[in-house]
Amino acid sequence: MELSCAGPLLSNLIRAHEQAEAATAYPGLSTLADALVERCEELDSPLVWPVGGAAERIAGAAVLSSQGEVRVRGWVDGVAGETVLLVAVAHVSPLEMVAAARNASAMGADQVHACGIGISGLYADELDPLFDSRSELVPALAPV
Repeated sequence: MELSCAGPLLSNLIRAHEQAEAATAYPGLSTLADALVERCEELDSPLVWPVGGAAERIAGAAVLSSQGEVRVRGWVDGVAGETVLLVAVAHVSPLEMVAAARNASAMGADQVHACGIGISGLYADELDPLFDSRSELVPALAPV
């Protein structure tokens, strides 16, 4: 779609989708999977909670890359007592991450961490109480 005929909100959304697609194509997917494996090692094997389709692709690649060491939350998996790592790619706002963090906390997670690339607004001070840490997987994508 020609971005010049779209308004600013739609343009940002289209750019975010393009960034997510580019990030999760080969060979970038391998780089992100390795970065996620490393982040999981730093957090002592958290339960990975992908937020969005691109994050699901990265999480799946990380499971394969780590030979099963990375644990990914399934739809029916509980998180009580777990350290949870939310993962997202190229979102125009942190709302989905905020909702996932609140859900994880409500479900009894001990800690909630967030990481990803290109998540606009994720580092806003008012979000400090929701996350135990926030980090970029790789600095390759600027927030949209």
